[in-house]
Amino acid sequence: IKGQHVTFTGENNLKSEYGDITLGLTKSTLQDTHFFLQTEHGKVSVPNLTGKQTTTSFESNQKAKHIFNATIESGNITIE
Repeated sequence: IKGQHVTFTGENNLKSEYGDITLGLTKSTLQDTHFFLQTEHGKVSVPNLTGKQTTTSFESNQKAKHIFNATIESGNITIE
């Protein structure tokens, strides 16, 4: 799954068994969204956000008006 200039409204959930997620987000989306990202077999890469990160998960620190949850069984998650 790939996307550029992505925005979120409310709570958003994405669940996949296989494949990568690569999302290019707008600056306001990065600031206004709480992220919880997890993969069982893969890596999570979130270079422009602060939060609790391991190689397979990330949860942002900020409280925000929007929520994005993504879970993948096997694949990588990249937020740009």
